[in-house]
Amino acid sequence: MDLNHCPMTFSPSDVPIWCIERNNLTFPIPLLGRWRMMSKSSSDWVAFPLTSMLFSTSSGASSSTTLSPLQLAVVNNTPSTIMMCVDLACILALKFITVVTKNSEKLIRGLALRKNRKKTGLFIAEGLKLVTDFVSSGVEVDIIYHVGPIAADLQGDRTMEISESDMKRITFLETASSVLAVFHQKNEDLKSFVTAPFILLLDRVQDPGNLGTLLRTALWYGIDHIALVSGTADAWSPKVVQASMSALAHVKVVLLEEQEWLTFASDNQFDLVIADMNGTPAKSFEWSSKQILVMGNEGQGASDILKSSGRSITLPGDASKMESLNVAVSGATLLYEYASSRRF
Repeated sequence: MDLNHCPMTFSPSDVPIWCIERNNLTFPIPLLGRWRMMSKSSSDWVAFPLTSMLFSTSSGASSSTTLSPLQLAVVNNTPSTIMMCVDLACILALKFITVVTKNSEKLIRGLALRKNRKKTGLFIAEGLKLVTDFVSSGVEVDIIYHVGPIAADLQGDRTMEISESDMKRITFLETASSVLAVFHQKNEDLKSFVTAPFILLLDRVQDPGNLGTLLRTALWYGIDHIALVSGTADAWSPKVVQASMSALAHVKVVLLEEQEWLTFASDNQFDLVIADMNGTPAKSFEWSSKQILVMGNEGQGASDILKSSGRSITLPGDASKMESLNVAVSGATLLYEYASSRRF
């Protein structure tokens, strides 16, 4: 390979290459980013700054050679790490550390806003387990950023290693994790909802933590069809994704207006059940074969139109000391009651 032409295949195509010549040898140097080399004897990563490049002589010499302004450390020739050779010098196989550009950072940070998630159809997931769950569930990957080594099942042409400082710039968490990924939102339709025995409908549940907890709890009890009414928190927001603990990788979520859900319930013979302070106690409630459980807004409960369209269910308690239960807590309890009635 003639390195005098600085072939762009030597590194990612968006990284400009500058060549330095010394002693009739040409060394390609990236203008952006950092390089790392995987040690042959261990899985540890050894970091080298931008101003360093490693090479070895064909004779295995171990002396140092200085090519100002670059310091080139001479090491023993190890064929397993050799990437390419030029005359007597062999450049070691080095892993490119991507620099997160301003445009990429702007795109990622912009996904904090619902309008941008809707426009792009993308969402953010952070943390090794969360990202792994989405990948293994077949959710389409846009890009995966990671710091340090990463599991083999996450490696690919859409996986890029970045620096810890870059990860801190793009993270939505208080403490940055080692992995951040951008995924494509799943597009669901109502076809699979028609045959579902149970649908959880969330009416203007606005707290991301509550929504995430309800998604996670529903999946725990085997309920994977989630209906959202306009005004509910966005299921693909970073906070909901984190709170749901990868439940979104497995559940089907559809957002419609409340009248559309009422029409759907009527057309497909679903029994509408509304969680309300004034209703039949859950312990004595008779569930039907096709059920939509409605959990309403944290402060106002379900809308009047939904309340007037179905039966009410309640969890008896001491209202003189506590006005109501948190929607995530009451939802989890009612889901348990339903699941118990099916299993026992």
